[in-house]
Amino acid sequence: MTRASEPATPSAGDLLAALAGATEGLVWFQDREGRLLYANDTTLKLLGLSAAEALGRKAVEFDTFADDGRRAAEARIYAGSPIEIVHGNRVLKDGAIRHYRMTMAPLRDAQGGIAGMVVQTADETEALRNAKILEGIGAAVPDLVFAKDLDLRFIYANRAFLTASGRTLDEVIGRRVEEILKRPNAAYIQSDRDVIETGRGDEIQTTVVTADGVRRIYLTRKFPLRAADGSIFGLTSVAADITEDFDARAELTRTAARLETISNVTPNIIWSSLKGGQVDFVNERWFAFTGLPADDSGNWQAGVHPDDVGVMLDAGRDGDASGAQMEFECRLRGRDGSYRWVLGRAILHDDPDGGGPRWTGSFTDIEELVDARRQAALALQARAEGEAHLQSILDSVPDPMVILDSTGIVRAFGTAAEAQLGWPAAEIIGRHVGVLIPEVAAAAAREAPPGSPFGGVVWRDRLLVAQRRDGSTFPFELSVGVVQSGGRTFYTGFVRDQTERLRAEAQAQALRTELAQVARLSELGSMASALAHELNQPLAAAANFVQGSARLLTAPGPDLGLATEGLGQAVDQIARAGDSIRRLRDFLDRGVSQRKPEALRELIDEALTLALAGDGQIRVKRRISPRGATVLADRLEIQQVLVHLVRNAVEAMAGREPRVLEIVARPQPEGLARISVSDSGPGVSEGVMHQLFQPFVSTKPNGMGVGLSICRAIVEAHGGRIWADESAEGGATFHFTLRATAGPG
Repeated sequence: MTRASEPATPSAGDLLAALAGATEGLVWFQDREGRLLYANDTTLKLLGLSAAEALGRKAVEFDTFADDGRRAAEARIYAGSPIEIVHGNRVLKDGAIRHYRMTMAPLRDAQGGIAGMVVQTADETEALRNAKILEGIGAAVPDLVFAKDLDLRFIYANRAFLTASGRTLDEVIGRRVEEILKRPNAAYIQSDRDVIETGRGDEIQTTVVTADGVRRIYLTRKFPLRAADGSIFGLTSVAADITEDFDARAELTRTAARLETISNVTPNIIWSSLKGGQVDFVNERWFAFTGLPADDSGNWQAGVHPDDVGVMLDAGRDGDASGAQMEFECRLRGRDGSYRWVLGRAILHDDPDGGGPRWTGSFTDIEELVDARRQAALALQARAEGEAHLQSILDSVPDPMVILDSTGIVRAFGTAAEAQLGWPAAEIIGRHVGVLIPEVAAAAAREAPPGSPFGGVVWRDRLLVAQRRDGSTFPFELSVGVVQSGGRTFYTGFVRDQTERLRAEAQAQALRTELAQVARLSELGSMASALAHELNQPLAAAANFVQGSARLLTAPGPDLGLATEGLGQAVDQIARAGDSIRRLRDFLDRGVSQRKPEALRELIDEALTLALAGDGQIRVKRRISPRGATVLADRLEIQQVLVHLVRNAVEAMAGREPRVLEIVARPQPEGLARISVSDSGPGVSEGVMHQLFQPFVSTKPNGMGVGLSICRAIVEAHGGRIWADESAEGGATFHFTLRATAGPG
């Protein structure tokens, strides 16, 4: 016995009865004698009997089904067949004939023996009627055309489908795809369900092994089948074989479009009307787009924008009168109440059924095209405004301005360019920029096609030569900007005449050279007295040595060895005076600048000798790093810089104690050496520090203010820089850098 707390377990019979009761079709069980063991509510309702009145009686008493092979199928069930399907007709009481599909399966007892059979019937009348609609379509096209009911059972399949599947029509109708294919595609089956549930078409690509064992790829388009009231009663599918030309989408699209038109599932709205304007047909797309039922096609004006109804009527009247094609644009109202632009096209032809002339036409959604027109109109307006604005810029900029395309053709020419180059814009626009720049013209002639609008000429950071219309030339600097517009590349160039700048630079260079010479002479004046003292010392010493040697030679018993040594000392002192004069002459020599590796210690020592001649009160500190001991320099020019910085330091320390001069040379990053000259003087005021290297700025009462300016020009010409700051001794420190080279310290 079952405990009271445990739920009762339904029997297998109860479960079968519940399952049969939930089925919409006719379901009954019968024993081997044909007596009814069970009938569901649908069956009892059809018989007009209660269960008590029907059960136990033979089914043949109520049978209104034609044989159509049923008896043979029953015999096969009792012989052990797992399932039998029979298609046939059933005659109703009122004489109407309904088409049915009867599915039979064995009913087994507890021992597994066949005690009877289960019968289920489904009415296929509507499905077969709808299948007739597809019959002509399926026979006319080479692709697979088939249809299914809401239960996803086949209700139609054309010859192409049967050939590909290797089945007969009887083996297909009434079965699901999983009963036909060995490996049904789950995504494909789900796609069928989605079409029926959502009412929207779908497209899916599948791979199928056909009956002859060949692997084929099909693109299947599925669309809902709707009744006149808009309800969905199944779906139709068109499968196109795309194996041979998988990438040929264009032809596939054309084929699909033809099939969609034939099967009433075209993406366009298809309609037809009598010549007078009465619409008698619209396709499924009309319903999908507007939400208006297909059987309400006579009320087509409800789907058209009120302002466009007259446009359509006028087009129809004009077409009726001319008997030609008509084309118009209007707005159709969608399901959500918004309007979209469509293109209407129609042709007038004779009705093949003899109904007289009629229009057959279509509506194509062109909302994006209309929007593109608007955008294009706005773009054209913006372009016109942009061109006018650009022309105003070209006419107003002070520098000559030229716009080129990616091939070097002049596309715009400013007013300043006309005046500077002598070319009217009308004559130069459309010609190659090589007309203006001979170097570019020569490069363009060598390269075909040129690699850039400048024919491969490197134009950045260099001067080019432009040619005016009269043949004269002038140097210019070209500034170029690159612009992307409409998928094309344009170059905007500004031409700056460098004639005056180059002339001024040449004059400035000549002036700097003269000033350098003046500075040398000025330094000579300040060093003259000190050099006189330095020259007097060796000359006086030489005279003393000569006089002493002469006395030794004229004395009785002359000491020739001592006299010879004295004369040798005199020669050394005279050579010392000659070296001093040579260094002074080299310092004042204006010769051509020649840069070569120079030992930094020798440069500093010689400069100190020149700058400190005769001044023994200066305490000098040297710190020269071996790694930066060799530099690339013009010896005389760098000595001039060092002499000037040392003389400035000496003058700054005049009257102060202690007087300390420090020279430091150390390596710097990027292959440079830095030389620093520091003093213990009063330093430089903050207001003057940032102007020290400008021409004609001096901290000395009688100074010319050109020395430090010349020093800066020399250092910068060597690729270095010069600056000043406070020193550790409280005075000023001047630093400058030179290019270091590999060499001994």
